[in-house]
Amino acid sequence: PEAFHRVLHHHNEHLLGAAISDDSLFEIMCEKLKLPTSEGELIIGEILSQSNRQFNLTLEEQLILSRALKTPVIYGYRFAAYPFCKQYAEIKNIEIAVLGTQKGNQKLFRQVRLDTEQLEMLNSLLSRPGEEVIAAKFSPDYIPMLMVPDEDVLLKKRIESDDANKRISSAALSLAKSYTQEIDGEIHAYIYLNVDSVLVQRLLIASESVRVELATMMRAFMMSLGRNDQTHASHSLSDELKNYSKSLLILLDKMDN
Repeated sequence: PEAFHRVLHHHNEHLLGAAISDDSLFEIMCEKLKLPTSEGELIIGEILSQSNRQFNLTLEEQLILSRALKTPVIYGYRFAAYPFCKQYAEIKNIEIAVLGTQKGNQKLFRQVRLDTEQLEMLNSLLSRPGEEVIAAKFSPDYIPMLMVPDEDVLLKKRIESDDANKRISSAALSLAKSYTQEIDGEIHAYIYLNVDSVLVQRLLIASESVRVELATMMRAFMMSLGRNDQTHASHSLSDELKNYSKSLLILLDKMDN
């Protein structure tokens, strides 16, 4: 047993890759091997017990966003992690929610209805071109909102870029474009607004002047949790944080007066 545990400890990642190529090895090892997650390396039983018996998975390095969800999110971009999960899910009839896809987001964020006027107001305050606000409930409630990039739209942009044309053979590029041409690229990121958050509840009832400054601060907080990639290329985190400080000072002045 001691030697076996040493093998698991030192060769876990290699065994993940080997198991998906050998059914008998997979059957023996699938419950013992660890997967990389936002909560550290965990075996499948630990992951499922903490995530409502489904795999929550990301294909991009969204480390802060993953940790904010307060449930183990599997790093599917790590070696063999995604195909290992897919194989296990098919055998055991387990759902997979991929963060950043519309189907996956619906499983991770429980959407709620707001009236049209409220939703339009929130979109005007919190979103920018190419973004859309969606009212939802998620844990923890002290996070007012999260931005989740649409991975399908990002894939389409990468495929259609000049760099992709240089890197990918014409046959492979044609196959990839046959998939991405059906993707609507107008919305590249979704802002999930947590209606359980006290800050969001205060935003909805605040006066117009306070609402504007509070929304600016909330957006800056959200952007600090996001990734520094092409999704936010048009938005400088430095500018967002500068706006945060400015809005905080304005609110403090209102309190003094």
